[in-house]
Amino acid sequence: MHRYACLWHLYTKYDCFMKKIYLLFTVVLLLAGCSSSATYEKKAYFELSYLNYAWGYVRQGWLIDEDGRVLSFHNPKTWNSDEDGGYITQDALSNNILYCDSTIRTIPLATLSHYRSLIPSALSGKISDNGWVGCDGGTVSYICYYYDSTKGKYKKVVLKQSGDYSCENVSASAQSIITWMESISKQ
Repeated sequence: MHRYACLWHLYTKYDCFMKKIYLLFTVVLLLAGCSSSATYEKKAYFELSYLNYAWGYVRQGWLIDEDGRVLSFHNPKTWNSDEDGGYITQDALSNNILYCDSTIRTIPLATLSHYRSLIPSALSGKISDNGWVGCDGGTVSYICYYYDSTKGKYKKVVLKQSGDYSCENVSASAQSIITWMESISKQ
């Protein structure tokens, strides 16, 4: 009888050990399943978009991600706009990249780095406000995103809008970015 009690004791210790191993294995698998794909983690730094609600819905344009890829979008079913006072979360911005349908071209990383470095000074640039200048023509927006570490979100910086509503950031940095973005659209 004592021999069976000893075997039972060993079995329960082994069983407990195996349960711990199983639990650890399950946790590792769950955590591995939570990691994002490389595409999902891409950040968008610049956006040019045309938006029109007159006579239907039109949203088209492009985003530039951290790898310099110019990614186009044409009437995506879903699109995340700024929320919370002009801020957008990394997840929302990353999802917008997933809604893009093709890569138009790639910007050299040195060029991208140069224009990204101009974003902080464009953030504080003065905005000329021409107000509403049209109706039913839609609006073209030149936008860049600046990461605000205090909020953990990206600040949407409108550099220029033209069309139904018109305004423009008149800082030298913003003007340089706008000219560059316009040249990308003409290519």
